[in-house]
Amino acid sequence: MDIVRARVLLVLATVLVLLATNMGCLSIHGMRDLLVIKKSSPPLVYQKNQVFTSIWKANGIVRPDTLADTKNILVKPGTRYLDLTYNIALVSGVVARQINYTLPTSPYVTLRLRTPTGEVFWEGNFTEPTSKTTEHVSGPSAGKWVLRMEAQGYGGTIPIINQDVNDQFQVWVDLYEPK
Repeated sequence: MDIVRARVLLVLATVLVLLATNMGCLSIHGMRDLLVIKKSSPPLVYQKNQVFTSIWKANGIVRPDTLADTKNILVKPGTRYLDLTYNIALVSGVVARQINYTLPTSPYVTLRLRTPTGEVFWEGNFTEPTSKTTEHVSGPSAGKWVLRMEAQGYGGTIPIINQDVNDQFQVWVDLYEPK
């Protein structure tokens, strides 16, 4: 019996709303808002996705070892953050200075992050060791971001000190995307 009463009340309320609309007391948009039951949208949940990790380790003693590589980062619409984290260990220059030796060419690492439009968003040029650091991009535009990595360094066993010394770096990119 309660279901019948509820239906009767719903029909009466609908008729009153329609009458109010026809008489000009309520706009069509107001009527639509009253009659349409709106569902609340669930809160947006983000998840961390590691897009890639790149590790480079030099192993040239007489001549420097080199790297030139490009990584594409596909950013989805609605991505909250892009984090570029790097750790650079250019130790050959430090060791060379300690043993009073001049390297033929200087070790370096260059990282360059470009937006989908091709503009350079961030660039880092390193010639000394750099501890773990993160470049944070808030609200990156959707599309293909490009990370260019260039490096030159030395690595191997140094006879004078009988120790392995390698220039190296690690780069990883995390995206915080809608789940």
